[in-house]
Amino acid sequence: MPFAETQAGKGTVVSSHPLNVGGVGETGCLAANLLAKEADLVIGVGTRFSDFTTASKWIFQHPEVRFLNINVSNFDAWKLDGIAMLADAREAMTALDAALADSGWQAGWGAQIESVQSRQLKETQRVYQAVWQEKSFVPEIDDHLDRESVYREFRQITDSTLTQSSVLGVLNETLPAEAVIVAAAAACQAICSASGATARKTPTTWSTATPAWDTKSTRRWA
Repeated sequence: MPFAETQAGKGTVVSSHPLNVGGVGETGCLAANLLAKEADLVIGVGTRFSDFTTASKWIFQHPEVRFLNINVSNFDAWKLDGIAMLADAREAMTALDAALADSGWQAGWGAQIESVQSRQLKETQRVYQAVWQEKSFVPEIDDHLDRESVYREFRQITDSTLTQSSVLGVLNETLPAEAVIVAAAAACQAICSASGATARKTPTTWSTATPAWDTKSTRRWA
């Protein structure tokens, strides 16, 4: 059963777990978002299902997708017209795991998890190698700003032409495995989530912890 991380929940699970498909949603990454579009059952554990996480409710595109929301907040547990489970995350997941094991349930993703993870790894390496070039550089998100003006101001303020993704690549490759990144700025969280910046065993700590899980069932959830 694959699982994804929200922007606010980055670091609550081991990034190198074989079933971790990375950040999901507007600030998510390729692997998680590819699976999210096909998921017919989404189990949200402690998540607020914000616009960042759901891409303004667009990312979950299966025509019969249903939501099981495990949360201690009554307000968040009922979001997306989901089935609300007001409970502690660990207790709820332990009970759910036992019930699924007794029923013989199995997820239906198969080799698709490894396939999207492989695509994500290639995409991560591509953005890590992004190099700024004065006349030909095009940003990943080309939002029609006055590029020359923005680049000129950036160079004047920072005395640098490093791209954000290349900096994250250097950090991810050089920091020791036990290192912890503490970030307060939402932009840094979003970039790490989208780029898969913790592809190694490097944990990342944020101010809140609300992971979202998405699964694909082989039968309808009752």
